[in-house]
Amino acid sequence: MNRKERRVLPALLVLGLLIAAPSPSAGAGPEARDSIAGLLERRAEAVLVGDQAAFMATVAPASEDFVARQRRLFARMRALRLDSYTLEVDWARYGDLARGSDRARYSDASDVAIPVTEERYSLRGFDAEPAAEDLFYTFIETDGEWLIAEDTDLDDLTFYSARHPWDFHRQRVKRRGHFMLLEPVCRNCPDAPPGALALARSALARVGDYWSSPWRKRVPIVIPARASDLKRMLQATFDVGDFVAFAYSTVEVEEGIEYTGHRILLNPDAFVGRSSGSTLE
Repeated sequence: MNRKERRVLPALLVLGLLIAAPSPSAGAGPEARDSIAGLLERRAEAVLVGDQAAFMATVAPASEDFVARQRRLFARMRALRLDSYTLEVDWARYGDLARGSDRARYSDASDVAIPVTEERYSLRGFDAEPAAEDLFYTFIETDGEWLIAEDTDLDDLTFYSARHPWDFHRQRVKRRGHFMLLEPVCRNCPDAPPGALALARSALARVGDYWSSPWRKRVPIVIPARASDLKRMLQATFDVGDFVAFAYSTVEVEEGIEYTGHRILLNPDAFVGRSSGSTLE
């Protein structure tokens, strides 16, 4: 059965979207939709098999910045062990959100479409079901070929493409029992807080006292390089400075609500100045 993600948005945000968002159109016809579906299948397969050339062949040369970001993204995803990775457009959810201004931005393209693209991926050994995220790819058709030109064109409408830690920096992956630790690798990137895994194990033991529903008890711990990265990953509109960490899951809705892609996101600013001399257990 095809499983679709649905986000629960705060009431005020929903109202803002109703006021600001363009009226969705049916968008691309059947032939174009088939071409876009094939494009996404090739892109997802390239991620799984590690074929950089095939991955970059899905990217339009419309923006040097986007091309560079996509090349870095592919390289960083190579550090992950993925059991699955899929991309699929849900035309029914919002339709085609491309506005006249978006079409004008790609004046050399014969057609432009911005539907919601659902990204699903599972980290090997940790995700019993794939995590589900929304991406707002701009698809453009040039010389009969559909490619991805951008993923930020709807930011002004707060339709943000999901961001993962590997969108910002290369990741160092450590696996310890019930936990996977994702640390950024960059100049001035924070080290893992001393005792982070020991603290996580203690917290995991206490969860059983309060959470009776069955779950896999295997959780990735993400350490963003900076609080701004954390805020973008959460798509938070509030100050994250008062929080040490966030428990984060994506949501799948079929006949009920199912939480997937469980993550713990640490706030790096909460650990500034602490000693990094301790060794992770």
